[in-house]
Amino acid sequence: MGILDFLFGKAKIIEDAFFGELRFFDSKDKTLQYFEGKRYFKPIGGPIEISVYADFSGPSERQNEFFRQVEESYDEMVERIKP
Repeated sequence: MGILDFLFGKAKIIEDAFFGELRFFDSKDKTLQYFEGKRYFKPIGGPIEISVYADFSGPSERQNEFFRQVEESYDEMVERIKP
């Protein structure tokens, strides 16, 4: 048992088809629920850390699609915000 498991309880981990392994976090009153993980991000050629707000059922298809769009349009987005 790791120190985080000791302090916060056993980690709740899911394997999401799109994002991969995600660790679930929630507040005692359930007002804040989210996942954290790492995912390969094509535009930089390496992993990035991500947070996805969702209940324990996991990220939605809409969230997956948003990430896909960011990944596909990343270079264009960066050019638009540079100025």
